Amino acid sequence: MIDLRKIAKKQLFPTSNVHISRLILFESTRRPKYKHRDFKTSWGRAEVKGKLGQVHADLIEAITSNAIDGYETEEGDLIVLVDPYVIRKSMGKDGTPYSQSTLMDKVEDLKSAVITLHINRDDNETPYFLLDGILVRIEPSKRSVINKLNGKKRFFWKVTLTKTYKEIMMTDIPMYYDPHLLVGLSGVSQGLVRHIYTHKGTPNGGWFLDNLLERVGVDIGNSNELKNRHRELKKDADLLLNLGINIENGRVVNTKTV
Repeated sequence: MIDLRKIAKKQLFPTSNVHISRLILFESTRRPKYKHRDFKTSWGRAEVKGKLGQVHADLIEAITSNAIDGYETEEGDLIVLVDPYVIRKSMGKDGTPYSQSTLMDKVEDLKSAVITLHINRDDNETPYFLLDGILVRIEPSKRSVINKLNGKKRFFWKVTLTKTYKEIMMTDIPMYYDPHLLVGLSGVSQGLVRHIYTHKGTPNGGWFLDNLLERVGVDIGNSNELKNRHRELKKDADLLLNLGINIENGRVVNTKTV
């Protein structure tokens, strides 16, 4: 059984943070469509205009968790240095690197998304954030590594993240884990794991499954959608159990916290 919170190597930046997962910046599907979503919870509110799903979460988390170096610009954006091959390996299944062309499509989605966040704080203040895209640009770096297979240079990427995403990532409650462990799951299972990981403990007897699905954006009033999500979770049962997530008799337990 894998413990997500113990396998992550020492990282320069958090993989994600609590409110990014709880406010569903990334829809719980691997095949999102362009939407204007407005999601309200007890933790706050997120308004998302764009096409953002779990595969986009895979990409941004692969970037932040595998950063080799990073620094702030004068404007307050965050530039991180990454090896593009490592990013593609992190997002790929069964040891196969993720498609370069498809990855760049996801980059465009991250650049064009507009997100407004209202995060509820203990002091009752509600900061307002406007993200004009999570990601600003990707450009080649002068730094490189030698590809052992062909002996050629592979140049690293300089990835610029917006000032606002940097502030949320660095000032909110951080989460550290290896996102590669989630790529074999369906989108709803990924959303579920990412949400559960924001909690330090498990309620007595576990969460009610459908309540948890509603928290990750599933329309539980739509019987067909709910049936399909249950089927996907059942298919992922072994992978989820290996991550410590046990679903049984309509309840969900994180075995790492009980």
